[in-house]
Amino acid sequence: MRNVFNAFPMLVMVLIAWHSGVVFAQVVGSSSAPATNGTDPTSIAFNAKEILRGLRDKNPQVRSKTLNDLKTLNDLESMHRLPSSIVEVVGDLLVHDTSGSNRVTAIHLLARQYSPKRLEFVSRALEDKDRYIRANAVIKLGRWGPNAASVVPKLLSALADKRNEVSVSVTYPPIFRPLRYHIATAIGRIGPCGAKEALSQLVHAMKDETRGEDSSMVRVAAALAVIRIKNGDAEALQVLVDALSNPSEYVREEAASSIA
Repeated sequence: MRNVFNAFPMLVMVLIAWHSGVVFAQVVGSSSAPATNGTDPTSIAFNAKEILRGLRDKNPQVRSKTLNDLKTLNDLESMHRLPSSIVEVVGDLLVHDTSGSNRVTAIHLLARQYSPKRLEFVSRALEDKDRYIRANAVIKLGRWGPNAASVVPKLLSALADKRNEVSVSVTYPPIFRPLRYHIATAIGRIGPCGAKEALSQLVHAMKDETRGEDSSMVRVAAALAVIRIKNGDAEALQVLVDALSNPSEYVREEAASSIA
């Protein structure tokens, strides 16, 4: 009898998982979103026409549903690759969709895997009117590391852009950071590939003390980027050391984390 009771929770979990799969299949197969043959991520290629129809729908909610279904399917199979036709349309939505949330979802979808085409699409979002979308694009570009070397000039332009002298949160709960902090961090993660173009502007940002705490955060990120690009730099290291005594707790924590 004890074995029966021990097995009961597992049976409940199996039934819940089965029911969730049925509901998911019903939802993605509805008239408002593309059919994807249940939860099998490999089925995307065979339903490309229906998915493309959902992505091109005039209703932003239908486009949102389709994008989120694709995002979920990618979660289920990390090695799955979206067909190029879908990548093209998602990239177009990233630039032209009127819904900011759809544009953010498009960034996350495209950034799942690197390709030159995906890099091109995500880098276009650096010009988006929405600071939140620009920040998401910057962070994703940085995570591609050296593969994103070709967009360093665009990142440097973004670093100098007055529109980016703002703070933004890309986390929940919200933690606000200067957008230029994220840009400098991304350049540092891309590394030596863009060194000649990046160093002088990063050094300038590293010495900028005109905007209080925001400038301090940017200086820390720029100093760390210089250290990464030059594989060590005494002046940049001193910026980090000085930041350890900054009045702002956030700046001190960021400097300590960078030194560590």
